[in-house]
This record gives sequence, C-alpha cells and structure tokens, in this order.
Amino acid sequence: GDDSITTVGTVATGTWNAAAISVAKGGTGATDAASARTNLGLGTISTQNSNNVSITGGTLNGTNIGYSTSNNGYFSEVSVDSININDNKISSLDNSDIILSPNGNGNVVIGGSGVLEVERIFSLNKVVFNSMAVTKLTLYSSSNEPHMSFNQNIITSSDATIYIRRDYQTRNAQKSIYILRRTTNGTGTSVLTLDGDPADSNNIIKIPYKGILNFEAKISAYNNTANEGAGWNIRGVLKKDDAGDYSILPSLISESWSEDSLSSAEASIIINNNNIEVSVEGVSNQLIQWTCVFEASAYETDS
Repeated sequence: GDDSITTVGTVATGTWNAAAISVAKGGTGATDAASARTNLGLGTISTQNSNNVSITGGTLNGTNIGYSTSNNGYFSEVSVDSININDNKISSLDNSDIILSPNGNGNVVIGGSGVLEVERIFSLNKVVFNSMAVTKLTLYSSSNEPHMSFNQNIITSSDATIYIRRDYQTRNAQKSIYILRRTTNGTGTSVLTLDGDPADSNNIIKIPYKGILNFEAKISAYNNTANEGAGWNIRGVLKKDDAGDYSILPSLISESWSEDSLSSAEASIIINNNNIEVSVEGVSNQLIQWTCVFEASAYETDS
C-alpha cells in the first residue's frame, strides 16, 4: 500500500531522518535546544525557574508586582518618576535608616494639605516649610514618652519669619520663646499674636495645665508715622493649681521708656481664660508696629 506521510497522516513510530522543520512550517528550525530558543526568539528568561528569576534590564509598563499575593520585595536601587503607596507606609525590613536624599542640589519636598507626623526618636538638622502650616510637631525622648510638643508652628518662605506657639502639654521643665507681633493704627486695645492677626485660640500663649511659669516679655513699638520708638520689659511668675486657679507671685515687674509720640501708648500682660495675652494700646492717628519676644521657663504637669 501507499505508506507516504501525506497518506498516513500520522507518524507513530520510526526515526526522523529529514532536515529540521522550519519555524514557518511549525517547527523550530534547529536540532538542539539552544538553537531552537534562538530561532523562536526566546531570551534567557525562558530557562529560569519561576522561583529563581533574574531580570537585569527592560521595562515594565502598567504591571502589578506582588499585588495579588503580598510579600517582601528587595531592591538595591530603584529609580522612579513617582510612587503611589497603597497601604500608606514605608518601613525598613532590617531596622536600618530610611534616607530621603535628593540628587544634586534638589530638595526633599513634602507637599499637599495632609499632616506630617513623626513618631519615635528623630533628629533634624534643617527644616524649611514653604507657605505651609504644621499643626503639630512632637519630639520624643529615648523612653518613647512625649518630651516636647509644639502646636501651630508656621514658617513662611516670603519673609523668613518663624511663628511658634507652645501649648505646654508635656511634662517636666520647659523653656519656650514666642515671637509676637501686631500693627495698630489709632487708639484701641489689641493683643499681640504669633501671626499678627486678631487673637484666636491658635495664635496666643496658653497657660500650663498645672504648674509654674516664669516669664519675661520684651515689647517694642515703632511709630512709622513719627519715626519714634518705645519699649517695655515685663516679667513675673505665674502659678496655676489643681482647681485651675492662677495667681501672679507676687506681682508683675514692669519698666518702660518712650519717645514723645508714644508717651500715651501702653503695653501690659493680661491673664484671660487660660491664656497669657500681651495687650497693647495704640495712639490716635499713629501707625505703630508692635513686636514682643516672650520667653518663659516652666514646670508643668498633667496630674
């Protein structure tokens, strides 16, 4: 009978002695595995096991890595244009430092309207906030207890001015410096504040929950209209007890001097609703720039 392959259709036994079948005809065009992979366009990854893959180049676009089965990934260096973090956490796997370092003269920028929160122990050499309000900054001691807390820290890039408000919400001894300011134009009483705006709960000095506060306020006034000045130094000791009652021990000590156009201007320290207010009185038809350096040392406790 006719035993040609076109008639039989299937070769079940025997030995293939003809030339290699080309890729175009469904073969590999090769007589060994390496040549077959080359002819089929397979690279080195075709010989690697799924649990031991080495990728040394190329591009991954629109590809999820470890998305369906979460596990730790290790990279010696990664260069990216942007990073989206799904579980909102960057952590070290071996307890080593995590360093955010710009290339060249760039900056590490933390933007957006969210809150920057730093836990545990940290060290800062230089921090610049450009037109950004930091609502709370807490420094921790080596025992992981809150050691010092600042509320409403604002640093503006436009005039390199630092406004600091401290709430005295930590324990033990503290020393704080506040820079207060305000502008008056005419008579009337005003309160100097951290941002120069009208007084509110976020820009004035708070009294400790319970404890003692030794303070000195150095107040300066400059009359832009007459180009004259005045100054006040007010110091005292404030105590607040368990019941929330406070007292000045024994009374405020004040000294002042002024030029003629500011002879009717006044400055004083007022205790008002658990706040320490630096109150000033302007002069009719005079534009006055007020500043105050308020320095305080305190011992306060929450128990």
